[in-house]
Amino acid sequence: MDDIMDSAATKPWKPVNSPIKWVGGKYKARDLIVNVIPPHHCYVEVFAGAAWVLFRKPPSRVEVYNDIDQDVVNFFRIVKEQPEEFVKSFDLELVSRAEFDRLKNIAPETLDPVARAHRFYYLIMAGWGGELDYPRFQTSISDGGGGNRLVGALKTLRSRIEPIHDRLKTVLIENLDWRQLVDRYDDSRTVMYLDPPYPDNNCNYQHNMRRIEEHKELADWMRTAKSKLILTCYNKPEIRALYSDFHIMEINFAAGMISKGGERLNKELIVANFKLGKELELKCTRQGKKKLDTSASFF
Repeated sequence: MDDIMDSAATKPWKPVNSPIKWVGGKYKARDLIVNVIPPHHCYVEVFAGAAWVLFRKPPSRVEVYNDIDQDVVNFFRIVKEQPEEFVKSFDLELVSRAEFDRLKNIAPETLDPVARAHRFYYLIMAGWGGELDYPRFQTSISDGGGGNRLVGALKTLRSRIEPIHDRLKTVLIENLDWRQLVDRYDDSRTVMYLDPPYPDNNCNYQHNMRRIEEHKELADWMRTAKSKLILTCYNKPEIRALYSDFHIMEINFAAGMISKGGERLNKELIVANFKLGKELELKCTRQGKKKLDTSASFF
């Protein structure tokens, strides 16, 4: 492929997993999204969060990670620039509710960058749901994480962080409002992936976009953009109406288990300002489980 993998085109690479759990993360949908990315020179994630799509795709010549949340941006900057200091900050660390409560009561802006990244990772990985703005200590006797996800994460922390450090070496990290970011990077050679907080979501983002008016503003800008745009959002009538003049693909992917042991499916939309092409059918494999059909269809 020309430009997309005009990337670090000739350099070997392999996909890596995001080191964090993040509410709204695209772990289960990342293959579907990567498969619709067209050739490009510059790749920008506007609402990047855990950056599952960025870490899944081949490197591009120019790549930009952006999020308005200062905690997640600081975390990735530290992993990029001071990975050893970050990993060592967890030496002899204990996983306990008392430490979780102590950290959540510290104002992050009072900490130095490494300590702030440490606090962020502890709360995100030891808490339920990857929600930093509403931290709740996680306990479970049914998973393989030693009663709390952070217990397992700390056993393999270095092997989780080193690939991310390597992958971020050539990625620009921004901490901008989406309006400022798109003004800076909008270009005919750019692909932007947008995964904003969805309208009427029940998530505790520090910077939310629950009001449909905010999404109308985003859609209005998208109609004027020079870049090729890929947006993911709820599959709801108001979203279909908002983007009725765009190309739309419906995607279904696993969102987790329901109480009777079945698979709960997320039904979402991929919206693009370019033709998405032929129908996609991908099979994704859940770790240690049976194969699950993850599908996409166009209309």
